[in-house]
Amino acid sequence: MTNPSDEPKRLEFDTTPEPTPGRLAFDAPAVPGASNARAPARPAPQALDLGPAPASDRAVRTAPAEAVGRALFGESNHPQLEACFRAAQASFPNLYPDYAPRIERHIRQLVPLKLATVATIGDGALETAGNLVEAVAATTREFNELGAADMMAGMLAQATRKAGMFERWFGGASGHVDYRAALGALKQSLGFFPRRTEELAAKVRHAEENLVVVLAALSAVSDVVRAPDDAGVERTLFDRRNIVGQAVQQIRMQPAQLRGLDERVTDLLSRADHLMNVVLPAALAARPSR
Repeated sequence: MTNPSDEPKRLEFDTTPEPTPGRLAFDAPAVPGASNARAPARPAPQALDLGPAPASDRAVRTAPAEAVGRALFGESNHPQLEACFRAAQASFPNLYPDYAPRIERHIRQLVPLKLATVATIGDGALETAGNLVEAVAATTREFNELGAADMMAGMLAQATRKAGMFERWFGGASGHVDYRAALGALKQSLGFFPRRTEELAAKVRHAEENLVVVLAALSAVSDVVRAPDDAGVERTLFDRRNIVGQAVQQIRMQPAQLRGLDERVTDLLSRADHLMNVVLPAALAARPSR
C-alpha cells in the first residue's frame, strides 16, 4: 500500500490574477468583486508649496535707481561721500555737469581711504599722458632734423651764386641740381606733419579730460577726508594729487607746442611753393648761358 506522503503532490499554480492592462505590475491587486472600470487618472503634479505669499504690507519694495547705481560703483552710505561730491562740484564747476558720473565713481573708489587704491588711482591716465608728451617731443625733433629751412636756403644760394673767374674761363664743373624734384620731395616730407599733429592734438585733448577727472576726485577727497589713524595713506593722497596736477599742467602745454609746429610747417610749405615756382625759375633764367 502506498504511503500518502509518497504520493505525488498536485502542482500548485499562482492564483494571482493577471495584471490588468494599463496598470503597473507592482500595483496592488484588484479586489474581487470590484468594478472593472479603469481607475481615474492620477492628478497632475502640483507646484511645490513654498508657503503663503507675502502680505501686501510686507511686499518687497523696489530699490530706487540711484541706490542701485551707487551699489554698482561702490559703497553708497559712507558719511563723507556727499561732502566729497559737493567739494568736487564747487572746485570744478565747469567740468562737473558733464563728467559728474566719472568723478563720483573715482570718489567712491577712494572713500574710505585705502593705501593700495590711493597709490594707483589714475595710473592709466598718467601713462597715456606721459606717452603723448614723448610723442609730441619726438615729432618736433623729427621736424627739426629735417632741416627744411636750411635746405631751401642752400638751394637758393646755389641757384643765385655768381660764377667765379675759373668757371667763366674753363666752364663750371658743378653738377646740375634738379631743384623742382628736390623741393617736391621736401614738400612731401613736410606734408606728413599736419596729419600727425592733428592726431596728436585729439589724443592730447582726451588725455587731459581723463587726468582732470582724476584730479577732481583726488582734490575733493583730500579736502574732505582725513585719516588721523593712518598718516601714511593721507600723505600718499596729497602726493597723488600733486602728481596728477603736474601731469595736467604738462599735458596742457602740448596743444600750444603742436600749434607752433603747425605754423612752422605751413610757413615752410608756402616758402617751398614760392621758391619752386617763382624764385628759382627767375634765378635760373637770369644766369648767363655758357
